[in-house]
Amino acid sequence: MKRRGNYKFFTFPLGGLFLLGILFSIIISRYLEFYNSLKKPFFNISSFLFLISYPFLYLLMGFGVTLIIEFKKRYTEEALFLFMVQIIMSFFWIILFFSFKTFFFSFLWLLILIIIILLMMEKFYLINKGAVYFLVPYFMWLFYCLYLNFFILILN
Repeated sequence: MKRRGNYKFFTFPLGGLFLLGILFSIIISRYLEFYNSLKKPFFNISSFLFLISYPFLYLLMGFGVTLIIEFKKRYTEEALFLFMVQIIMSFFWIILFFSFKTFFFSFLWLLILIIIILLMMEKFYLINKGAVYFLVPYFMWLFYCLYLNFFILILN
């Protein structure tokens, strides 16, 4: 990543996060039979939407991260650290929920993840207000996952 305005500067965050979103979708797709067998609330979305959401949301986060990297400011390192923590936590939520089927623990994990996202959004806001807007869909998605996780915990 050389200079601002250089297209190569944008390639890694955007492409890398989009590919990571695809990887998360592939992992989840291996558990669709299990997921479809669960009792779910009426506001459940289709498995297809669940799968396509991750690449889209991670691409949006890539735009936000690019804006943070571009504007090196006081909180940039903290913001990027929180970003990496939430990526790792998101991956482990997928494992906890789909592979280990620990609905209660995955619910608690999501609560912690949402707090980390809020802290990350605060840092992004201090660096570049526009970068936060790219995180809002992911934040809303996590709240949806939290509600869904809660009702799956109750119903199963």
